[in-house]
Amino acid sequence: MSELKKKPSKLWYLLAVICLVFSLLIMISAGVVGYRGIVSFVSPDLQRVIIPGSETLSFKEPGRKTIFYEYTSQVKGRVFSSRNQSPEMTITVTDLQSQSIIPVVDPKGSTTYNLPSRSGYSIASFNVVNPNAKYNINVTYPDNVQNQSSVVLAIGKLPVLPFVLALLSIIFGGILGFGLAIAGTVIIIITIVRAKQASA
Repeated sequence: MSELKKKPSKLWYLLAVICLVFSLLIMISAGVVGYRGIVSFVSPDLQRVIIPGSETLSFKEPGRKTIFYEYTSQVKGRVFSSRNQSPEMTITVTDLQSQSIIPVVDPKGSTTYNLPSRSGYSIASFNVVNPNAKYNINVTYPDNVQNQSSVVLAIGKLPVLPFVLALLSIIFGGILGFGLAIAGTVIIIITIVRAKQASA
């Protein structure tokens, strides 16, 4: 009988606390890493232009570049908050080295992002063959549109790998952290119950 009523070791409480602390640290770390990955998904590789107007850009790598309508944005300290529906516009891309017009077509698939300071979605794309060239991006509104406010286009290629890793970090970090939290809670409950039984 004495063995049955023996109080559980205090090490069980310590183990429970360790599980809860690690669960909190893992979930916070996963959230921070995930958020940074998502931010990098839309920040470094996109060049932003204010339209209507004309801007000369260059690209480090060849390949298809996507044009995003960024209805929530910041450019050169200026904050933009436009309507979600992109305005009607004509986008012309010119390779300044060859003076050739680059076809602007629909994007491959639909990509949307929504962050505290930047929100947008893909509206068009074009192909860069020569990364050493400079490209003029000219955007105009229809002649019959009057007093249309300025908006922002973000142009480039989104790095998919950091975004995928960020999602995996959030998912698996959340699962592991939640599992440790449950384990710590269960250990505490069982230890308290056994302690009460031993004291009875």
